[in-house]
Amino acid sequence: VSVPVPRGEVSVNVVAYDGGMFVPGNGLVIPWGGDCPPLYFHHSDVDTSSDSARDTVRLHKSYCAVTVRLLSRESSESLGFEICGNVCGYDRQGSPLGGDFASAGEVLEDGRSLVRIPRQLDSSLRLRVVGSGEVVREFALGEYMSSGGYDWTAPDLEDVDVTVDFALAAVTVKVENWSVKYVY
Repeated sequence: VSVPVPRGEVSVNVVAYDGGMFVPGNGLVIPWGGDCPPLYFHHSDVDTSSDSARDTVRLHKSYCAVTVRLLSRESSESLGFEICGNVCGYDRQGSPLGGDFASAGEVLEDGRSLVRIPRQLDSSLRLRVVGSGEVVREFALGEYMSSGGYDWTAPDLEDVDVTVDFALAAVTVKVENWSVKYVY
């Protein structure tokens, strides 16, 4: 693609599949209760002081797909969950945007749920288990991921599987090459 641009410096932003949430000049804001779209992003600043300039676009996976399974003696309909954090999207350069985030995701065919979360700035993510409209238990999901070596600064974010087993009072966090289990 060849585009005429002014001399000086130009920001190049390329977004693949943003679900209609990306607003040029502003960024992407995830609505409360919604998931981060499966977002691939590229940002660079290009020096355009010469007659021509070139940039190579390399799209990077900028969301983490968290699959959650709740194991309980109670019926699965009586318990739910939400993942909460303090990043609600991305600014126009693709950096995490501070703000409230909460999502229960979508239920998959096998009873697990999938929540897509944006890149985080810290380890403050929480997994809240909800029953009868109240928080039954809260887990420091971000801390568990961090202690297991999860890297929010990686160019492409890895996906995570979380299992909460109420009978064993345990939480297991699993990323492709590692797994960490917390027992209460």
